[in-house]
Amino acid sequence: GGAVDYRGNTTPTAEWNFWVDPDAVAMTLTEARQRDWDVTLCHLGVTETIMVTPDDIAWWGLTGELGALVKDALRFYFEFHDNEGIGYCAQVHDLLAIMVALDAVNYGTADKALVAVPEDRGAITTAAPAGGDRDEAATIHVLDSVDPDDVRAETQRAFAILASSR
Repeated sequence: GGAVDYRGNTTPTAEWNFWVDPDAVAMTLTEARQRDWDVTLCHLGVTETIMVTPDDIAWWGLTGELGALVKDALRFYFEFHDNEGIGYCAQVHDLLAIMVALDAVNYGTADKALVAVPEDRGAITTAAPAGGDRDEAATIHVLDSVDPDDVRAETQRAFAILASSR
């Protein structure tokens, strides 16, 4: 969730997941700071680089019930993104976050001090090194790179496992 040094997808500065529950964002950043949690944020600036197209679905070779389910689930996003002028594709934010959480793909992070912006519901910002209340910032790992081909290959591997277990 979130948008770090990147435009939001719900407001100019807020990403949808953070926008719908800004209190959880603020609480998580507070807890991360106070308890020294090891947090990695997969934010919109990187998750939007992971695109699925109809060609990907064909490459995965999904058939039967699993194939129909995946095609139906992604069709909504294909049509949504097409209507938004992005193209007939799906940005698979949550899939990337799961792969990062499982260390299933190679990715890079940069440590950043982040604060919630209460007057801008769901927005987060990097804390200014001087000025502002740096004591309120939580330093967390912010995803800054991932190889889309690595994500595609891992998706293929996961679907192959699912297909063989049916």
